Amino acid sequence: IPVLQACVLPTAFKCVVDVKMENTSLLEEIEELSEVRRKQEERKKREAEEAERRRREEEERRRREEERLKKEREEAAAMAKKKVVINCKRDWDCVDKRVGVIEVSDGCCNEEGLKELDLHLFVNLRELKVGNECFENVEEVKLIGLRELESVVIGMKSFTKKKSRWGNDSNRHFYLK
Repeated sequence: IPVLQACVLPTAFKCVVDVKMENTSLLEEIEELSEVRRKQEERKKREAEEAERRRREEEERRRREEERLKKEREEAAAMAKKKVVINCKRDWDCVDKRVGVIEVSDGCCNEEGLKELDLHLFVNLRELKVGNECFENVEEVKLIGLRELESVVIGMKSFTKKKSRWGNDSNRHFYLK
């Protein structure tokens, strides 16, 4: 607008959110336009700062999650190398499911309430050693899905109530898959 001498727009820019001006050096002197441009620049700056803050927070969250997962993997690997000795049912109930070797002492875990022994949660189990005369009330033993399992040793007269030499508990089940 090369020949425009005057333009009076007293309330024209009060609700404007976005303004793009080119070759308007004289119009830029209008106070309302300057205020709109300043607010627009402030808004863009705030949005950029907010986006940067969210990016940093997400990066920090990811870093913490990676550290947590790494720590869990290290703990699981350490537990997989550990051996646990069971001396009573309470010990059995408290065994960490990530352990690698379980050894049950002779004459243990014969409590009435223990009817089933399902080891599918012991994902790192490599060895299971059951002593003599253990788990006399257990009617069902399940060793299913244990990909790390290498060895199972069960002592004499375990998983049976009949302690005679020719005793036979025909209602008992042992699953190994």
